[in-house]
Amino acid sequence: MGIVTQGLGKTVVLKNGEPLAILQDVSITIEQGEMVAIQGASGAGKSTLLHILGLLDTATEGEYWLDGAPVQHMKKKEAARQRNQTFGFVMQDFALIEDESVLDNILLPVLLGGGNMGKARERAGTLLAQFGLSDFAARRVGYLSGGEKQRVAMIRALINDPPYLLADEPTGALDSKSAALMMDIFSMVRKNWQKTIVIVTHDAGVAARCDRILRLSDGRMLP
Repeated sequence: MGIVTQGLGKTVVLKNGEPLAILQDVSITIEQGEMVAIQGASGAGKSTLLHILGLLDTATEGEYWLDGAPVQHMKKKEAARQRNQTFGFVMQDFALIEDESVLDNILLPVLLGGGNMGKARERAGTLLAQFGLSDFAARRVGYLSGGEKQRVAMIRALINDPPYLLADEPTGALDSKSAALMMDIFSMVRKNWQKTIVIVTHDAGVAARCDRILRLSDGRMLP
C-alpha cells in the first residue's frame, strides 16, 4: 500500500524561543515498488522528511500512514521495532564503523533488532556474492574505497530484507562513475527484490533515473 502523508509538518523551537517550521503541509503518496527522488535546495527539509518517513524522527503536525497503518503517534519502542523491520537506510557518509569488519557492519541491524544471527550470516554471504564482495567479509571497512563502502552500506540496508529503502544523498561522496554504478545497484535492487526506494538527492542525473521527483521548497511540497 506504500507511504501516505497528509498535512505533515515539523516545527522546532530555537534557543531564543522562536518557532521554526522545517516542514509545512506535506501531503505525499509513494506507491509500493516505486523509486522516488526528493529534491530541493539545502535547508528545504528533505532530510527531515526522510527521517520522519523512516521513523527516525516524528512530525509535529499531520498524519502518516505506512502500508495503511497509522504510525504518526506510535510509541518510541514500537517505532524502533517497526523501523528495524521495515526500513533499510543508505546514508551519504556511509555510517559504517571503520575499525570493524565488513561482515560485522552488515550484521549490525540484525544484532540491534535481536534477529537470528545464523540466518543473517547466510544471507550476508549471499548478498556479498551478489554485490561482488565475497572476499571482503573479514576486511576492515577503513581499507575500502568509497564505492566499496557504498556497496557494503547497501548490503547492510538489505540484510533484514526490508520492503523500503531510504537513501540520503547516496551518491554525494562518490565520483561520477561510482555514482552511476550506485544507481545501477538501486535499479537492480528495486527490480529483483521489489523494494520501494526513496532517494534524497541534489543530483539531477540521479533524480532522472527515478520514477518520479518530489520537490521541496522552504519546507513545502511544490505542485
